[in-house]
Amino acid sequence: MQTRKSVSVIVPVYQAEDTVTRCVDSILAAMGPEDELILVDDGSKDGSVALCQEAAERDSRIRLIRQKNSGSGAARNNGIDHAGGYYVLFVDADDWVEPDIISTLTEAAEQRDCDIVICSHNIHFTDGTVRQLTYAYQECGMEESHRAIFRISKAPWGKLYKKELLDRYGIRFPEQRRAQDVMFNFEYFDHVRKCALLDSVCYHYQHNNLVSFKKKFPDNIFEMYVNAVDFMYQCAQKWNLVGDVEIEEIIGNFLMNALDKCLAVSILGEYSPEQRRNILNGIIHHRILGEAFGRFHSGSAYHRLLKALIRLGNPAAIVAVVKLKYRIRNQTSY
Repeated sequence: MQTRKSVSVIVPVYQAEDTVTRCVDSILAAMGPEDELILVDDGSKDGSVALCQEAAERDSRIRLIRQKNSGSGAARNNGIDHAGGYYVLFVDADDWVEPDIISTLTEAAEQRDCDIVICSHNIHFTDGTVRQLTYAYQECGMEESHRAIFRISKAPWGKLYKKELLDRYGIRFPEQRRAQDVMFNFEYFDHVRKCALLDSVCYHYQHNNLVSFKKKFPDNIFEMYVNAVDFMYQCAQKWNLVGDVEIEEIIGNFLMNALDKCLAVSILGEYSPEQRRNILNGIIHHRILGEAFGRFHSGSAYHRLLKALIRLGNPAAIVAVVKLKYRIRNQTSY
């Protein structure tokens, strides 16, 4: 019986002492003897490194790489550079996987001759509720693959990549701390001849809302999302998808969701009043919004309200609306 090709599972680890053991154990249960698990510690200051080291000492398939804090994109790049597998699979340190994830993804890749395979996943919210995101099974040629990347999750997890393609085209995560996943995946899909979406739920994503409100984000966070939107639009142009209503709506909604998130971070995060004012003004008066508002249309009433308030240049009203939205969200727990 022919053995399948090997997989390098790459996990960026940062301050994950509460979840990394669950993550590692779930991956080991899915791995074969030919696979490897690369844990890349991104300068953790908690007990993550000790837990990773203990796991590596117990199982020879685990390698621990340490780097100074540079972000998850840099950690994944480090993992790719050290990966020896035919395929690469990313998992986040607070997530976990089903025991059949590797066999399911590699079987589809090899039987269908796919450059990338994407599984369905569960989203676990902090209040204990679970939402299942299931794709209808689909095999996509080049043209439909270009459409598919707009429709699916832009995260790198839950996707099986070919290491050879990553290296041949020098595909790595860009050096920015937000929305780098989008640019990585769109660049990869530019070289995909065939992909498969699976209806099998193999991945469990831990949604932390914007936990994040309590920590600082880079002052130029919105610029990072704008770079991603620009790149998505460039790909749409390259793939002759500009003018396609569905695709342009997807890009527009991505921008509006990024706008909402960045406004929330600036308003609810740990910033001084002056920092908050500067970040908020930088977002509201950003060059892309006037152009984008004319090109993209959103069906969300909340997004339409944000657009109207930004056009009016009314920061006080924007602050009030964003605070109200997230107060209601927290009370209803989704």
